[in-house]
Amino acid sequence: MHCGQTLNLIQLIPLFSWWYYRRATPCCLHPISIRYPLIEISTVALTLAVVGFLPIHGDTLLGISWQMGAGLLLVWSLLTISVIDMEHHLIPDRISLPLLWLGLLLNSTTYGFVDLSDAVWGAAIGYVSLWLLFQSHRAITGREGLGYGDFKLTAAIGAWLGWSALIPMFILAGSLAIIGMGSMMLAGKQKANQAFAFGPWLALAATIVLLARLYH
Repeated sequence: MHCGQTLNLIQLIPLFSWWYYRRATPCCLHPISIRYPLIEISTVALTLAVVGFLPIHGDTLLGISWQMGAGLLLVWSLLTISVIDMEHHLIPDRISLPLLWLGLLLNSTTYGFVDLSDAVWGAAIGYVSLWLLFQSHRAITGREGLGYGDFKLTAAIGAWLGWSALIPMFILAGSLAIIGMGSMMLAGKQKANQAFAFGPWLALAATIVLLARLYH
């Protein structure tokens, strides 16, 4: 992106290229952010976790069951949303809304994670719960404490994992956000009144809940 040079396939090998070219682009030696290998490592770890935790049942395509493929799609989407929200404080509708409908469609089949009724209630409760929190915070402080993208993301998670997953997800997301933001404030990288992205914590908590369900 720095000089406009198109990299070839060999120069784009995940992790290896970043290490081989000494954390710089081979064309203009512009430093490559560590976020690239971190995203690649996270993707591999999430993929192995889903594949390892979810036994293969029923029909498969290239050795991957439909439910396993759905789980991979969910965690990859949540990771993508997390990266975008951390960088831009934005959760794109083009990801969260299709994810919402895919969750409802998946759970209307025999390959879903919950039954359709749980999925519908999960989507509704997920959206309304954060909307109410948003309205309460604005009424008390006069400021917006959450973004509308958080509502849609929570609705999508509820559509995939059902309403019963929302309670542990909210507890986890809130706890992780407090720990994470508190650590950043102590390190001087976050101010008390500075906006921060809540989407990554929702995504991380949803991933933990999903993997816990697959494990059991």
